[in-house]
Amino acid sequence: MTSPPAVLRRPDRFYDGDVFDLDGTVHLGKALLPGAGEVIASIRKRGCRTVFLSNNPTRDPQMYADKLGGLGIATSIDDIVNPVVTVPRWLVRTFGRIDASDESSYIHGDLIKVDGGETLCRYSV
Repeated sequence: MTSPPAVLRRPDRFYDGDVFDLDGTVHLGKALLPGAGEVIASIRKRGCRTVFLSNNPTRDPQMYADKLGGLGIATSIDDIVNPVVTVPRWLVRTFGRIDASDESSYIHGDLIKVDGGETLCRYSV
């Protein structure tokens, strides 16, 4: 008997956490993909953290947490990573507070509230 292809082999070690892309990996549109909920539940049962990643800048973390919850995967907004979270944090860390009223800043896109209610930008792509 031959070994299954590497893609199908059980991992030989586990990590403290796992990062999942959302659309196309965990769900497709409004439907949970087959097996996704079970895999995430088994990882969490082992005590590992699960984090969800999206490159979509039009939705904030709460929207993703609500969507996952509606699909049966309870998720904190702290476990959602996307440009709405990462870009403003990087801008603040790199350049200081970025605000629409700051004339030294040119903000493309809509304004949102993140990180304790400070006004930061949602950039457009």
